[in-house]
Amino acid sequence: MITMSTFTARLTSFPRMVLYVTFQTAGGAIAGLLLRVSFGSRNFLTGGCSVDTTLVPTGDIFALEFMADFMLLFLAFGIGLDPRQRDTFGPALGHS
Repeated sequence: MITMSTFTARLTSFPRMVLYVTFQTAGGAIAGLLLRVSFGSRNFLTGGCSVDTTLVPTGDIFALEFMADFMLLFLAFGIGLDPRQRDTFGPALGHS
């Protein structure tokens, strides 16, 4: 989400965005396969983001995810990716 947002904001180039999204997706797929191999079957439960849809409606889950993503983008662009914040947070976060 942040990678595609930085492309939309013209903070990264299209080839770099494609590479990042490709390798992030491949890394997630490989991690899932390694997890499945380490448990020896497909029948296992792990921690993480799972919601029982019999208790929470799908619309509420979507609204919560949308708000969390918006907050993450707001913080990322407001603090870490904004060049005007360079004086406040130092050169490690603000791009020049």
